[in-house]
Amino acid sequence: MFEYARAICYSGYRRNQSPVDATYPSYEEIAEDLQILVNLGFKYIRMYDAVEYARRTCQVIRDKGFDLKLMLGPGIRSEINNAGCPWLKVTYSPEQLAKHLDIISVHSYPLWYGNTVEEALDVNKEWYKKICDLYPDKPVLFSEVGWATSAVDFSQMKQGQPNEENQKKYYDAFWEWTDKEKIISYMFEAFDEPWKGGSDPNEAEKHWGIFDVDRKPKLLLK
Repeated sequence: MFEYARAICYSGYRRNQSPVDATYPSYEEIAEDLQILVNLGFKYIRMYDAVEYARRTCQVIRDKGFDLKLMLGPGIRSEINNAGCPWLKVTYSPEQLAKHLDIISVHSYPLWYGNTVEEALDVNKEWYKKICDLYPDKPVLFSEVGWATSAVDFSQMKQGQPNEENQKKYYDAFWEWTDKEKIISYMFEAFDEPWKGGSDPNEAEKHWGIFDVDRKPKLLLK
């Protein structure tokens, strides 16, 4: 598989931008964002839809000569086994799907499942080992890992857990493990996204970034 390096999910929608109404970041804004990520040492980024935003991002990478590789998702309408997929005719078992995959990617969010930051690393390790044991002939990576810094709307998260202090604790421990084991892991995510979720500015969906929407670094990077 590709060489180990730090990885991060990139969805750089700023204030009054949203994929819902196709108001995408400009070329200049994307260039600013990618320079921030390159300066932090990230080599891999992950995006979510094959839309103009992703094409523009690829163009910036080429034009600027950034040492970045992009993992691009197909969008929810194209996901196998997703009930919203319009051409889905059959549901496949995990074993059937695995036969056709080059790699297996795991989303790991202990915070969603009510775990504390002290428990989180062991939960990540447990999930990773389970997948590796099930599919020993397939490379396994984390396609999303993260810790929210605000949450007013999700009862399954334990009170007091989503904050910048715990985000730092989570990533410090996680990176120590994955750097040692050379496990490629895409942090979720680079920048907060205010377009997500509902009208409450403090809900969790908006606050997974290691920077806020104004590109101010959170505690993890200070």
